[in-house]
Amino acid sequence: MKKRFFFDRKEKNLQIDSEENSFERCVLCGAVTDVPVQMPVSERKCYIPGAGQLCRDCCRELYGSDDLGTTAESEICKI
Repeated sequence: MKKRFFFDRKEKNLQIDSEENSFERCVLCGAVTDVPVQMPVSERKCYIPGAGQLCRDCCRELYGSDDLGTTAESEICKI
């Protein structure tokens, strides 16, 4: 069983994630997203190049949309 580690910002400690939980975590709040780890970044809706995956709530809060695929890259890089 492959294990992944992630930093839980709310708990402020390192957590272990297993293959059963093979969904990405939000790089901002640490919440588990509905995005499978194996999904290519080109197909993800709330992925920020150079930063990582956001949950839909953080994506909406930061960008006003939960689909960054329709947002120009120059708009994403402003923040």
